[in-house]
Amino acid sequence: MHKLLVDTDVLIDFSKGKSEILKELFNLALQSKVILYITPVNIAEFLNDAFLLEREDKLSEAVAFLDNFKIQPVEKKSGILAGQYLRERKTEYVADAMIAACCVTGDLKLATRNKKHFKRVKDLQIVEKIDDLQLH
Repeated sequence: MHKLLVDTDVLIDFSKGKSEILKELFNLALQSKVILYITPVNIAEFLNDAFLLEREDKLSEAVAFLDNFKIQPVEKKSGILAGQYLRERKTEYVADAMIAACCVTGDLKLATRNKKHFKRVKDLQIVEKIDDLQLH
């Protein structure tokens, strides 16, 4: 079974009806072929949308949507590894460094369309499309 951390860009695209990959991943999760995770970092990024200020019902929906995922905790070893990624310029942003580190320390693949943000993290497995999972 594949364990996947869903990056914030995929969450946002899906919530705006612009992405099919998360729909496919939900179907695979129902078939017990994948387990989907997010981190507190993804939650903060996902809920950082000005549109949510305007509509309280949309905020409630967004928070409820997050219940579809297991939570990968941010632990000390993830923080240490994220710091290394930033020092070594493997990632440019703290959030990306934390997400990559949580994947690596938790033995999770990362479902993202922002491959360029993570391409220098050599021990991170990136999934951009369902075929990358090699389910066949």
